[in-house]
Amino acid sequence: MAPRLAAVAASSARATSAPSWAAACLSTEAAEAQAAGTEGPGYTVEEVSMPQSQDIRFVWYKQANVPGSVKKLNILARQVRGLSAAEAMAQMTFDVKRRAPTMRYAIQRAVRRAEDRFDLFADDLIVHECTAEIQRQEARMRYHARGRFGLSHMRRSRVRVVLREAFPEEKAALNKFTAEKARPVTTEMRSPRNY
Repeated sequence: MAPRLAAVAASSARATSAPSWAAACLSTEAAEAQAAGTEGPGYTVEEVSMPQSQDIRFVWYKQANVPGSVKKLNILARQVRGLSAAEAMAQMTFDVKRRAPTMRYAIQRAVRRAEDRFDLFADDLIVHECTAEIQRQEARMRYHARGRFGLSHMRRSRVRVVLREAFPEEKAALNKFTAEKARPVTTEMRSPRNY
């Protein structure tokens, strides 16, 4: 392990064409090939995850001052990551959590931006990133008996949604909620004992 790290450090020190942060991002094979003076694979760690033949378009939306803690909002954010935007909005519509409409609104605004800028619709978009970040925390008094008091914290968060254009092979797999895939409603499903 140590010789590989030494080779990466040596190659990043010798790299003059790329900045130091870019040389640090090179995969170990590329760093070793660069140190030896031969042609490496020519990709970085970040570039491996997405196909390079297509241009990927991203759209983001940030909503500030969302009441609620990051812990509770990140549960919703984890639920929609990796889904198509249409499916993510459907999930947030039927979620019983209190901040689900807020998350749905943020996704909707990002979809509207994609429509305005790139003519991409909800079925063509994937929720690439969805996170909640700490914004501020205000202390309030909580009144107790016998003249005592405690502190309660009013937490505010910032919601960030990043959508990206789906690849053609992803579109078919992601859109699960279509009319063709819906099951027909039978009389057994309608009976009150099933509720």
